[in-house]
Formats: sequence, C-alpha cells, structure tokens
Amino acid sequence: MIIKSIVFSFFVLFFLPVSVFASNLSNLIIPKYKSPTIRSSDFKKLYINAFFTNLSISYALKFITHQERPNRANYRSFPSAHTSVSFQTAVFVHKGFGDFYGFLAYTFAIGMAYSRVDSNAHDIQDVVAGAFIGSLTSLCYLDYFDSQRYTLSSNFNNGAYFLVVSAPCF
Repeated sequence: MIIKSIVFSFFVLFFLPVSVFASNLSNLIIPKYKSPTIRSSDFKKLYINAFFTNLSISYALKFITHQERPNRANYRSFPSAHTSVSFQTAVFVHKGFGDFYGFLAYTFAIGMAYSRVDSNAHDIQDVVAGAFIGSLTSLCYLDYFDSQRYTLSSNFNNGAYFLVVSAPCF
C-alpha cells in the first residue's frame, strides 16, 4: 500500500508538473499547448499561482479543522493536499493540452486519491474535499485570468510572494 502511494505521489506531484512545464521534457512527452485564449507564458504563471493558492487553502484548512488521520499519524488529515494538487494539475493539463492528456491526468489524479485512502492516510471525505479544492482553484484562475483581458505577473522577493493582476478600464 505504501509503495503505491509513493509511486503516485512521485508521478503526480513531481513528474507530471515537470513534464508539462519544463521545456525539454514537454517537447518529448506533451504536444504543443492548445489553449486559444491564454498565452503559454501566462498559463505557466497561472499554474504556479493556482498551486500556491491551492496549497495555502489546503494547509489552512488542515490546521483549522485539526482532524486526525485514520492511521493516527497526526492531526492534519482534512483535506488531502496530495489529491488537491493532483486534481489541480489535471484541470490545467485538460484545459491546456486537450482531452486525451486531460483524461490521463484525471486518471492519475483519481489513482492518487485512491492510494491516499488505500494507504489509510485519509478518509474518503478528505480526498473528495481535496479534489474539490484543487479543481476549484484551477478553474477560478483559468476562468478569471485570461490573457485577453488581464495582465498577470508574479514575483518572489525576499521570502515574500507577490501576485499582480491588472485589468483594463471598461
């Protein structure tokens, strides 16, 4: 059970985002970016900003709810951050690279959720909430920050992360 969880964790949290956004690997594994409304450079920024927002929400809820894990390891069970990040990545892959790669990404995200429950690290409600949070943060960023209407920039400076969004005047 633990081996399955480690393999899914490595693939979804490391290999999939790296293969999607690293230039050399993306040319070998993933076809060209397909989104008609969001530029590729903005898409990468949106992913990074959604990633930090997603983790902030997930970890804030972990400390607020203080729910014990089924394996009694600690009190940070709700929601599942692994599932949250995997579904966030799946939504971005689906929106940016098409249905086939989206199907693969969702398959791995569901596998991640299953492995977290199977390894007794989370209950079902933990992974469902993680999937909801990850999907929702991705959809919010992708729907509200398209490059036709907004300019998005981010900066990491002296330990602080800044996000600047500018919108045109109506």
